[in-house]
Amino acid sequence: MTEYVALASPKGGVGKTALAASIALLLAREGHDVLLADFNFSSPDIALHLSINNPPQTLTDVLKGHIPLNGALYSHKAGLKVLPASQHSHSHELFPLLHKHLPYLAEQADIIIADFPSRADAQVLNLLATFDKSFIVSSNDRTSQRRAAEFEQNLRKLNPGRVFHIINQVRPLPSPERTSDVHGVFHVPFDAEFHEALHKGNLHSLFNKPTPALNYITLILRKVFPERIKPGMKIGTLIS
Repeated sequence: MTEYVALASPKGGVGKTALAASIALLLAREGHDVLLADFNFSSPDIALHLSINNPPQTLTDVLKGHIPLNGALYSHKAGLKVLPASQHSHSHELFPLLHKHLPYLAEQADIIIADFPSRADAQVLNLLATFDKSFIVSSNDRTSQRRAAEFEQNLRKLNPGRVFHIINQVRPLPSPERTSDVHGVFHVPFDAEFHEALHKGNLHSLFNKPTPALNYITLILRKVFPERIKPGMKIGTLIS
């Protein structure tokens, strides 16, 4: 059965898209059939992060009825499928159309990783509530964490299932006091090499060597996807 995994945040600039791409890349490296989908029509960056330059057809075209879903799928050299989006000025009109396309995504892969728009309105919450797992991403400042916690509470009212909070240190600032992972809160440290590759659109190039951020993301996968990760995959090594 296909597993639907979402990454969401009530505000932008917290590294949500980079985490979505990293999780998809790592799961693909474990041999899983993964599709990374960009649901963020106001700021679609998945293609940029994975060096898919100016895709001619995207999920935006699918939702407009111009092309079938498989016409917007791209095979990435890292071993996953990518469904990019293109910017649309009326993203609130397109977003509700995603509901009816979710079953078609299930025909394409065993794991769907979706990068959601950075907002916390009813449209986003209602679609998130249909997903199997959701990661709510914040930066490590108090305001961002508070807004993410409120977002998480609202989502749990609709779906009390598996919801996790990732505090992503997107700048080289002092880390906050760590919160126990038992409560579903994970911390990803600042990683200069990771961010340099991200800004160059070359994130997949890091996946042959460990970096601090990728090691912590690997830890998250071991805790959240224990059935998906081989026992031999160790923290600090990205290849089993």
